[in-house]
Amino acid sequence: MTKNEVRPIFDSRPNPDISRELDPATGVPDIFESSVIKLKQFAGKRVFIVGDGPKGKGFIQGLKSATEPIIALNATVLAGLPVAWWMCFDHRVIHSPWFYQVHDFKGQILYSTRLNNSLWRTMVGAWKPHYQFRYDHPRMRTISGKDFMPDHSATPLINGYLRGGLTVAGCAIQFAYWAGATEITLVGVDMFGTGHVYGDEVEDKKIYGGQWEWAGKLSKLCHLLRDEHGVTVNTLSETKLEIPYV
Repeated sequence: MTKNEVRPIFDSRPNPDISRELDPATGVPDIFESSVIKLKQFAGKRVFIVGDGPKGKGFIQGLKSATEPIIALNATVLAGLPVAWWMCFDHRVIHSPWFYQVHDFKGQILYSTRLNNSLWRTMVGAWKPHYQFRYDHPRMRTISGKDFMPDHSATPLINGYLRGGLTVAGCAIQFAYWAGATEITLVGVDMFGTGHVYGDEVEDKKIYGGQWEWAGKLSKLCHLLRDEHGVTVNTLSETKLEIPYV
């Protein structure tokens, strides 16, 4: 690919035929049945969550010597970091060329149920996840995406689910919380613009052109964790989230 070539990160057309339910036939266990959550393996730890927003690019090199757990989102698994967990949410990442560049990944892989269901018959090698997570609780279906988490009490965290509607970063933050993390530091979770850490652009500029619509909701989740659970969520790189910088 040439320097000036623009490649879409994913096909923006959702496939309504792919189930969001956890299908035992896939043989991939629920993350809430894992020891990382049951034993709170992140207890007392700081966890880094690295997204693929371009504002995080300047911090990647510094994280290569990190000893804290790193959760890589989407294509950042290819950044050469000592990644403990790789998370993907959107079932459309299978249309992304980077998805097929992942080889010999040594960490744990965590997909949403919908992504897992879209792939399980053909998954081989590095693409097969170790765990999957549910994100679509029946109680959530009465709440439209735009009204998600209008206040702290209306839509609390739900044990057994990494709730959707907050981008994959929101799911990763919930995962770190349920696994016991006391500090969660974001890198490259810009929540604005169409850019990507690798110089590509997302396809739908109407959704991703300015501040993302999920920024306010994700900020509320971070505030809920701070105010009600004593978990600090901060950021190294520029973001539209209302969280402190470190």
